[in-house]
Order: sequence, then structure tokens, then C-alpha cells
Amino acid sequence: MKFNLGDRVKFLNQSGGGVISKIISPMMANVMTPDGFEIPTLSSELIKVDKSGKVASMFDLAIS
Repeated sequence: MKFNLGDRVKFLNQSGGGVISKIISPMMANVMTPDGFEIPTLSSELIKVDKSGKVASMFDLAIS
């Protein structure tokens, strides 16, 4: 899946998520967590979350 800067995402294999802060490559992006940490993550391990979409109802959207 292609991600853009500012997309809200959740981690597929662990709890938490954040906002895409940097596109490192087509296969990797930095995710800024609510704590302010940037975590380099493979795109295949991320799920895009839309506040008003069906996916949002399945996750806690405590991302600010």
C-alpha cells in the first residue's frame, strides 16, 4: 500500500500507531508515535486508518 505524509496508521503486528512523518523508500516509512518517537517501519506492516472509515471502528484512535 502506498502511504503519504500525514497518513494515520496502525502497526499490523504490534499495538500502537501514529502518523507517517517521512517516506524513506517505497517499502519503508517513519511513523511518529503520540510520544514523539519516530519508528522506521516496513510499509507491509502498516494499516492506514481513516477516522470516519470502517477500519477506525476496529481500533482505538488515540492518535493526536
